[in-house]
Amino acid sequence: MSKKASNPPPPISLKLPLIGYKVKDRNDGFVGIVLGYNFFLNGTVQVNVKPAVSDSNKMRDGYYIDFQNLVVVEEITEGYTQPEFNPQDYLGHKAEETITGIKGIINRYSIHSNGCGIVSIKSRGMNDKGEPIINWFDDMTVKVGKREYDVPGFDYEAKPEKKLPVRSTGGPSMKSSEVCEK
Repeated sequence: MSKKASNPPPPISLKLPLIGYKVKDRNDGFVGIVLGYNFFLNGTVQVNVKPAVSDSNKMRDGYYIDFQNLVVVEEITEGYTQPEFNPQDYLGHKAEETITGIKGIINRYSIHSNGCGIVSIKSRGMNDKGEPIINWFDDMTVKVGKREYDVPGFDYEAKPEKKLPVRSTGGPSMKSSEVCEK
């Protein structure tokens, strides 16, 4: 098992809104509560934002929004636990899932308000549809190996074998349900 670090914000050059904060997307005005974070191998960081229930008391989809697009509306942390996590211990590392034996590079790390961490492992090759082979696993079932790639914005003591270019997705927000299906 990999080691875990202290509470957020993570040891990267970001100022993320804490879990429980009420935030607003400056692009479209979407408002909700921070419930988690997604860290990508290319340096992109998205925040999982869930809106309040509807007037008819129905749950609504949350969205993953690039953290740069969020404005803190209210700093609410009472009743919320800040999970312990350190994406540096995962992203860009070789990994093997201990139950299935699937191996590859960790290209995404997600942490949620309940402390659940999940990792995406990209294996070599493509599936029969010509798509990359990517599987999601609970971080506690993943044996993390040597770091192969550097993540933009992370402070590392040792230099990686390969370096990825800094990228900004500038992409649209995604529904939480869309992310889980991929």
